[in-house]
Amino acid sequence: MNVLVGGFGSLHGQNSPGIERFVYEDDAPGRGRVREVRDGASVSSHPHGAPDAADCTEGSVSLTNRGVLASLPSPTWLCHDADIVYAVLEDSDEVASLILGKDGDGVRLRLRSRIVTTGKGPTHAAVAVDDLGGRHLLVANYGNGALSVHSLAEDGGMMPAAQTFEGEGSGPLPAQEGPHAHWILPLPDGRVLSTDLGADRIYVHAWDCGTLQRIGTIRLKPGTGPRDMHILPTPLARSSRDWTVAVVCEWSCEVIVLRPQGSPLDEDCGIRAVQNVPLGALSGDQAASLAYMPLSVLRQSEGAGGADAAARDPEGCAHCDPGSDSDREGGAIQGYAYVGLRGSDRIVALSYAGGSLVRMERGSSPEARVSPDDAEWVDRGVSAAGSRPRQLCRIGGCIVAANEASNELSVFRVGPGGYPRLAGRFPANSPTVLVPLP
Repeated sequence: MNVLVGGFGSLHGQNSPGIERFVYEDDAPGRGRVREVRDGASVSSHPHGAPDAADCTEGSVSLTNRGVLASLPSPTWLCHDADIVYAVLEDSDEVASLILGKDGDGVRLRLRSRIVTTGKGPTHAAVAVDDLGGRHLLVANYGNGALSVHSLAEDGGMMPAAQTFEGEGSGPLPAQEGPHAHWILPLPDGRVLSTDLGADRIYVHAWDCGTLQRIGTIRLKPGTGPRDMHILPTPLARSSRDWTVAVVCEWSCEVIVLRPQGSPLDEDCGIRAVQNVPLGALSGDQAASLAYMPLSVLRQSEGAGGADAAARDPEGCAHCDPGSDSDREGGAIQGYAYVGLRGSDRIVALSYAGGSLVRMERGSSPEARVSPDDAEWVDRGVSAAGSRPRQLCRIGGCIVAANEASNELSVFRVGPGGYPRLAGRFPANSPTVLVPLP
């Protein structure tokens, strides 16, 4: 499988040369060992000494760098939409669109357009479809909190921003001196959410004849710092208006669960926080990213050839997908959410059942067949096996951490009961984002 990787480059004092192509391979099922690449060679090793069953992973995983596909400055976020890849160029205040094509057994990228945003420090982008069927690239600009709306041509070309929503407000922390837009999430019901990490707000938008309108605000407690948002499966969902969103909060180090609740005429447009889940942060921690593993994918990867099928399934390649109908039964475990904590550099696991998230603690998952004294599976989660996990991404039955500061990708295979075990560590250039291609 081809995986696109981007990160911070020389403008940021780091070393990403642009968008790079990695090849992901997983030979599970079967016993394997933790793999680490050193000086271009793959090395098998056991993380805790003797190669007993507790220290082995199922199968062997590799992520191999096959070179630069597009030389761009600091492509810190990538958005894949059909045969187009959109890249956020954080340090040059630009966004780019690239046409994705085949190149033998690999892929190639051809630059289609590159334009300046109307904000500063773009950090995230998402494609949204308006009420007339038009497509737009929405860009969150961290530097000044602005949200830019760019119309898209059929061939992926971007137009200059037709709309800009200026940021406003601040928070109590030094890093919240002003507005900092960070994430955009189109909802199944057609509305669009955006987070402001600096002002402790989540904005609600709706389309009106092809124009985006800001229609409401969800105000969070001071010092929360809402960052990433991900759609989770909703038990017994009956329409596009039944949805569940997990919000990763950088400064309060918690996950807030949002659902439609209340009147759409209220300031928050009838969207309420129904759960707050603390992540067990240590002093200096910052919550950064979330990846969701549906239970159905784990079941699939346990079967013969399942790991390869799960990895190549387009649904299995999403950063966070809603899972299958079999995952939607209320009450039973539907899947597991994994959240990265920068600072102590850990990955915390949350079980998801009946529409609620619960932080997994020592002894809370007997089906994982892990000793309560296992040093790697305690209340505080597991090591990210690297420094500053900027993004977590699911590929098949594995979770991959983009460890920005230590220049590596760490792969964890998720076992029974949601237990993640290190399966490999591979060099990468200041990685901040991974996009698996189906």
